[in-house]
Amino acid sequence: MDSPGFNHLVAQCRKLRLTCQLPDPTGQLPDTERNLGAPLDPYLRVLLSRFNGGRLWDLYLYGGKGSPNELLTINKEMRLVSDDLPDLSDFLLFAQIGHQATHLAVMPALANSEGLQPVAYLDLNEGMKVLPLASNVDACFELLARYLEMLVVRSGDVEKGAMELLFPWHLPDLLASDEALMRLVNQGKFDRYTRISR
Repeated sequence: MDSPGFNHLVAQCRKLRLTCQLPDPTGQLPDTERNLGAPLDPYLRVLLSRFNGGRLWDLYLYGGKGSPNELLTINKEMRLVSDDLPDLSDFLLFAQIGHQATHLAVMPALANSEGLQPVAYLDLNEGMKVLPLASNVDACFELLARYLEMLVVRSGDVEKGAMELLFPWHLPDLLASDEALMRLVNQGKFDRYTRISR
């Protein structure tokens, strides 16, 4: 499975001299079906077969066995400590943004006929705030790559721009350009999660 969005994000990070750390894979994919009750998204399967997690700019990608940010461990621990957020078990976290309580997560129950799972942005700072982000994982990486491009055009500097143009709250036009995501939103697939907070 081709991953143009991920490749675009990697290229942007290298072009802009941002952190780009992608450790070699371990050859063992996390068994999310057995451990978390959800199949591993096809794009995440491809990603984890190429790299064992890593970091792209401020995005910390969760990896397989041996990764400092192990996907299975993080998901299990978050579900244990977040018993006041029962809906968290409907998500599979695959990345953290910065060192904040903000994560990127797939939603296995909303997978399409090819098994591709939509992505949501989760803010767990106070309760749980959910924002539908992309129709699939690779579209999410493309969104981040385009965001970095916007920051450079806007201010000439990624870090300064990111303080003025907040991800993902200030990107309604980019989010709306994902037609498959908008179909899910219009069908009410995210309604039970998009209440202001819990």
